Amino acid sequence: MKIACVGEGDTEFFCVPKMVGRLGHVVISNANLGGCAGDWDYVFSEQVLPYVRTAALKSPDKILIIVDKEKRQDCCPELVGRASAIVANGLAAVNLITPFAIVIADRKFESIVMADYELVDKLPILSRSVSADFGPSLDGKDPKPVVDRALRPGSAYHKVRHGSALASKMRLDNQTVLQRSRALRKLVKELQ
Repeated sequence: MKIACVGEGDTEFFCVPKMVGRLGHVVISNANLGGCAGDWDYVFSEQVLPYVRTAALKSPDKILIIVDKEKRQDCCPELVGRASAIVANGLAAVNLITPFAIVIADRKFESIVMADYELVDKLPILSRSVSADFGPSLDGKDPKPVVDRALRPGSAYHKVRHGSALASKMRLDNQTVLQRSRALRKLVKELQ
């Protein structure tokens, strides 16, 4: 499949294409929204939709939109429903018909890219393993503070560099890894 990616920030911009490619697809377009923590409906109608319309002009088989839930209180299915209506209506208004999927990382994209605990534990910036501190699932969590507490002196977790390294190697076909993140399961399902 030819995939167009529209992601919230730098981490998604660099990581999602790696994951898409590892699942056997080709990224024909990749957009970085530069963050979208504001009002949900505004974010989709004013920030996301213009990028989606541009991506649709490239005739992808699917547009993959990935954003963070952040601290929003609404459940992910409700947020997806509202966003899907905005995107579908916005595409229809300019006579574009392109399949799209919206994946919401609950709370941050790290809840997706850190789902392969064994890879995270091997990060050279860590002074100890952190996977035991993650719990059985990353849903509803931001695992980065857990990683930050286990850093070697003078080290830092770099979202793009380390996130890309994880995305390049994570086991996207491993059921244990997939069970740790609903958003990762959704991302993989949308690309099957």
